[in-house]
Amino acid sequence: ELEQILQTRALSCNHIDEVWPNLYLGDLVAAHDRYGLWKLGITHVLNAAHGKTFCHGCHDFYGTSVDYHGVPANDLPEFDLTPYLYPAAEYIQKALNSPGGKILVHCAVGVSRSASLVLAYLMIFHRFPLVDAIKTVKEHRWIFPNRGFLKQLRKLGAVMHLFQNIIPRSKSRKKENKGLPTTETVSSATPSVTEVEAIIDGCRVASNHVTEVWPKLYLGDLIIAHDRKELARLGITHVLNSAHSAWCSKGDENFYGKDMHYYRIVAEDSVDFDLSVYFHPAADYIHSALNSPNGKVLVHCILGKSRSASLVLAYLMIYHHHSLDDALRRLLSYRAISPNRGFLKQLRDLDMELRYKVK
Repeated sequence: ELEQILQTRALSCNHIDEVWPNLYLGDLVAAHDRYGLWKLGITHVLNAAHGKTFCHGCHDFYGTSVDYHGVPANDLPEFDLTPYLYPAAEYIQKALNSPGGKILVHCAVGVSRSASLVLAYLMIFHRFPLVDAIKTVKEHRWIFPNRGFLKQLRKLGAVMHLFQNIIPRSKSRKKENKGLPTTETVSSATPSVTEVEAIIDGCRVASNHVTEVWPKLYLGDLIIAHDRKELARLGITHVLNSAHSAWCSKGDENFYGKDMHYYRIVAEDSVDFDLSVYFHPAADYIHSALNSPNGKVLVHCILGKSRSASLVLAYLMIYHHHSLDDALRRLLSYRAISPNRGFLKQLRDLDMELRYKVK
């Protein structure tokens, strides 16, 4: 059905088209035309084909006048674009909120990888259902994400719909700007623990032994934590064990050796356990690991659903300024998690604390 919508009212593609106010979707020709980008006033470039053949885009190529962000995606149905959907959406939003900000999102042809990231942005920050996001972009440019990307966007849409049904997300006001719609949103307050539990209970995503929930950040269980060969294949450089010395957890510095840095947290998966004292230290460790050369970090406990998931949620809230419900939405897009009620209360307190600091 989505492919039928994409095939209707097919527009011709220019090298670059404005599909949302100050948000441009384009191809390699537009991306390599620095003079043309300068004339348009482009301040940010998001390249969804970073490092691919014929793609010259990088920080050095654009210099200091344009901020660059690369996503190394392949235009294949089996490529998992989901770990990049939220970071890309946040980059786009940050660019558009910067003074005079205009952003080009591109890939090779500007119809699949880059279009998928723009659709995700409209779904995440403007609460568009997937069909509405497609129709909005198609009013200005022909797009055709591959079938795998469409399935991933449907999955994102299902999680967004779950949240919107349980928590009143925002009040919207629509304006017109050069024929392009805009939506101003007012965020809702911190959800109650009962609301959060309802969201988690409604999640139907299966859990693997390990899941990449943020670029280079993996959430997993004891089985993957003990599989050093698979961790090496994934390129894991850091391991945060939130169940150190717990039942059957044999991870320690000696187990991982010199190839991986190990960080221990002795936490119990109990509603009475105070995990909040570890929120900031764990977030600092994750942030430092991801910023190290070739850094990839595994955060795990026994099942990868409660202790470790709570620490990853705290990291997203502290370092990426996610609200609790936004952080939950992100993780539930990729993995079934279930922090116990005590941890949820502590995360809710963290959410209110961070909101208060912002105010």
